Parts: sequence; structure tokens; C-alpha cells
Amino acid sequence: MMRLVSAALVAVGISLIGWWAGYMLFGGVFELLRARDLDAALDSPRTLALFQYAGAAFGIAIGSLVAWRCHRAEPPRPFWGVYLLAALGGLGGFALSQATEIAELAATYLRISKDTYILISILSMLVMLIAGCIWVLATETRAMPTGIRVAHGTGTVVLALALVIFGFAASKPGADAARNLGRPATGWANIRFPSGSVAQPDVKSITAEMRTPIGVTRAVPNEWRQEHGRPVLAVMIDFKLRTRDRLLVLTLPDRPPLVFKPPFPANPAAKFGYGPWLRMDGFMNADGTIRPATAGDDYAIRYMVNR
Repeated sequence: MMRLVSAALVAVGISLIGWWAGYMLFGGVFELLRARDLDAALDSPRTLALFQYAGAAFGIAIGSLVAWRCHRAEPPRPFWGVYLLAALGGLGGFALSQATEIAELAATYLRISKDTYILISILSMLVMLIAGCIWVLATETRAMPTGIRVAHGTGTVVLALALVIFGFAASKPGADAARNLGRPATGWANIRFPSGSVAQPDVKSITAEMRTPIGVTRAVPNEWRQEHGRPVLAVMIDFKLRTRDRLLVLTLPDRPPLVFKPPFPANPAAKFGYGPWLRMDGFMNADGTIRPATAGDDYAIRYMVNR
């Protein structure tokens, strides 16, 4: 019975690795297609779930094969094999703690604070991880002295924790992509004016548009501020029209419309903090053509993309 439970824990641990692999694969494919404006087909939580469950199913298949061989084979095993099996058992315990959502059950039936909820969640995952390691190790090292088994147990718990940390780190690109699936990006543009600009018209008199071949969306001038002695206008923008062929056109009452071309793909990724200052692209003529900016046109823009 102990060996059967041990094999099941190992199988569940490998399925968790498959789940992480699905996350990693989704993140890599999504970002690759995003750069080529081909990510629309993947921009859905359902598609992410398909990758995750496919990875978990593949992990279950591999894990079941490993579990079957572990159940049939007789100890002793190679030293590295025992460590690896015990660490995988710890991953299995960790996965079961997440699946059972012990903290969620405690929050449902007990009135607990948010801090208590977080503490219970962390402790339950840690306890289940340690229990999985110890169970598999006890199954595989029954003939060893207790002191050596304790030392090996500490090592396998450390290895299992390292696998958990690596799994979360490796799946971070997928997690970042998943956080904003199906939601259009929004953001801010800071437009820096020449140092000699004294007049700053009321923001209500300024209009801003994001023009594309498939439509126009309104941008919202927000406020003026000073940066290093130069006026800067903050404008709220959005990227809900899915094309990289965009022009941000800013119309002020005292000068020709300013034109900026955002350097983003059709579905830009979130960008925490502002990027570098970029030169203005030109001015909009009355007939709709664009007069390119010259070296003397000291306007610049920088962007921040939110989700």
C-alpha cells in the first residue's frame, strides 16, 4: 500500500511539471506570435487552459508510466533515483494541496482574516510538500538507519522546494501573458514640448486621437506638468483596435496637429514604467498628409502600456 501511494504521488508530481510546461509553452508561443501580430487566435483564457490541461495530461501519462515501473520494481534504487523520486513525491503533495484548496475551505467555514488565509495557504502547501517527500523516501529507504533517512529527507525537501521555485519562475512568461488575455491594452503617453513653449492651452481645448486604418479611438489629454523646465502633457491612450499601423494625432489650438507613431505590435504587452523618449514623427497637414519632423522640431514622446 505504501508503494502504491508513493507511486501515485510521483505521478501527480510529474503531472504538475506538465502543467507548468503547458504554461511555459503557451507563454513562448504567445509572445512569438504577438511580435508578428498573429496572437489573436491565442488571446483567450480557454486557449491557455487547453495548453495547461494538455501539458498536465502528458505529465499524467508519463507519471503513470513511471509510477507503474516504480510499483513493480524492487528497491534498492540508485541514490540519485531515490532523491528524484522523493522530490517528485513532494511535488505531488504540493499539487494536491493546491487542488484541495485547504485555505479556501478554512475561509468558507471559518471567519479568518486575509493574513490568516495566506498563512494557512503557505503552511498547507509546505506541509503537503514535506509529507510527500517523506512518504516516498520512507518507502524507498526502509532498510536505512533513521539518522541517514532524516538527512536524506532534508535534502529531498530542499530539492522539491527548488523544483517548485524553478517551476514558478519558468512559467512566469505564461503567467504574465495569461493575466491580460482577452483584454485590450491601455496606457499613457507623455508628450514633451520644446523648452521655449510658454503657452500651455487648457487640456479641454486639446483633442487627441489614435487613428488606424480600421477606425479611430479617442485619447484623453489629462494634465500639464513640468519636467526639467519643459512642459509635458500626459495623455491617456488605448490600443483596442488591433493593428500596429497607428498614429497618435494631438491637436492644439495654437499649432498644427502633432503626429506620433507608437512603436508597438497590434496587441502590445504591458510595460511597467515609461520607456525612453522618442522623437516626434511629424505634423499633420490640412490635406491629411504628414510633414516629417526636422531636427529643429524638438518634440518627444514616451509611452507606458497598462492592462
